[in-house]
Amino acid sequence: MTSKTNGGIRWTRHKKIEEFLDDPLVEEIYGLFLQVKDSPRHIAIKAENLLNEVFYVCSKFYQDNNPEEHLGEYAQEIESDLGWHYASDLVMVIAYVVLGNRSRIPQKIQRVRNAIKFQYQHIYYWDVFCEREYRVARKKPVKVINLQDLAKMTDKTIVIQVNNADISINSPGNQIIQQQKNGYIKHG
Repeated sequence: MTSKTNGGIRWTRHKKIEEFLDDPLVEEIYGLFLQVKDSPRHIAIKAENLLNEVFYVCSKFYQDNNPEEHLGEYAQEIESDLGWHYASDLVMVIAYVVLGNRSRIPQKIQRVRNAIKFQYQHIYYWDVFCEREYRVARKKPVKVINLQDLAKMTDKTIVIQVNNADISINSPGNQIIQQQKNGYIKHG
């Protein structure tokens, strides 16, 4: 199992915790689970059972044509499987993270992620687990575009406003063309 895959998620059998921890994403999720295990409620679910349930429900999302329409049914099934009322909160939040960590996200999976976010973003576990998604997103390489070249290609003047100063990209030396300071405009 890898963190970034092109295909769907397939859960075929109960896996041991060691099998899950071969994946850096799951290893990080496991660490976050250990952090929240006793806060705000004591979670008596074994990490192995929790992770199996997460991947099971993710697999079901991929099999369903409209998984967002059946979110309540999935939540009931999670509660029944794990025997704890708040289990669906935790599983859905982790599933949101797992589903978002694919290299290609099908439209139906994006719809179910939106439904999960709408329904679960206000619970305690959301910030803990979804913060990792934002850290990963910030680590993605940034494509640098030379704005002067872009301005030449489009035959347009590009002006960027930074701290109330307009900077013309295709002017010599990227000079400030207008700056508002203390109520007056200074031309540079």
